[in-house]
Amino acid sequence: MTVPWLGPVRLAIVIAALVTLAGCSDGEVARPAASASGEVPASPVAGWNLVAIGDSNVAGWGIRPEEPYSPDLAFPGVYARLLGAEQGVTVTRRSYFPSQEGNEVRTVADWNDTLATDEALQNDLSRANVVIVLVGYHNVVPALIFGECGSQWGPLKKCLQAATKTMPSDYDKLFATIQEVVPEGTTVLAGDYGIPTPLYDQWSGKPFWPEMKKAMYEGWRDALEVAAKANGATVVHTYAALNGPKGNKPLADDLTTDGWHFSEKGHERLARIYMAEDGLSAE
Repeated sequence: MTVPWLGPVRLAIVIAALVTLAGCSDGEVARPAASASGEVPASPVAGWNLVAIGDSNVAGWGIRPEEPYSPDLAFPGVYARLLGAEQGVTVTRRSYFPSQEGNEVRTVADWNDTLATDEALQNDLSRANVVIVLVGYHNVVPALIFGECGSQWGPLKKCLQAATKTMPSDYDKLFATIQEVVPEGTTVLAGDYGIPTPLYDQWSGKPFWPEMKKAMYEGWRDALEVAAKANGATVVHTYAALNGPKGNKPLADDLTTDGWHFSEKGHERLARIYMAEDGLSAE
């Protein structure tokens, strides 16, 4: 999938998934869709609130050429509209993500700091019916994208191990904190990412690729799943859906804009994966 998690591919672009501690938020109201006759249901039964936290995937980096990021077209925005149409409710979406014009990185631990200090985020979570969480890749961005550890497997392996060492406990704290803040019965959806094509292109031919794949992604992906499930969240398995059951399939070219970030079509597909796995079907 796009490396939403990674941010832009020029120096300022490869990193836009990154975070400034101030961060950004964006909101939108998704109303029930019109019927086949073109009529919109008079008034929904109730309003739902959706909160999304994440990187440049949540921000919608690079979807439209005329603007750097488009949260309303990113998968949480698409998902909110699909959910509203399915449930017959108005869904108000609020997305939180790093500054998309900066070069900073927000790790899982940094998101825990944000949860502890951002009163607007705390308030939105306290009223949320659905929460989407997509965080994790920023832990390994410096090693994989900024080249801080070089391309030799020995030093790179140590960097990745250091960058991911605390992720199991950081994820546990993140999901536990979210569960403490949200109302009882809130659905928390944890996306498990996937591996972007540029990483396959650069590294999959190396003899250490299987070990590297586990160190740079699959190890902390497993930790994410354990922590999410232990704290009552639902894991949305985008990795298997996008990279194949064995995780060895590069993303389709038509799903990304630059190899790292989802296209509009990619975001729509991602949103439908969330719809299929959210457990909220009205049927």
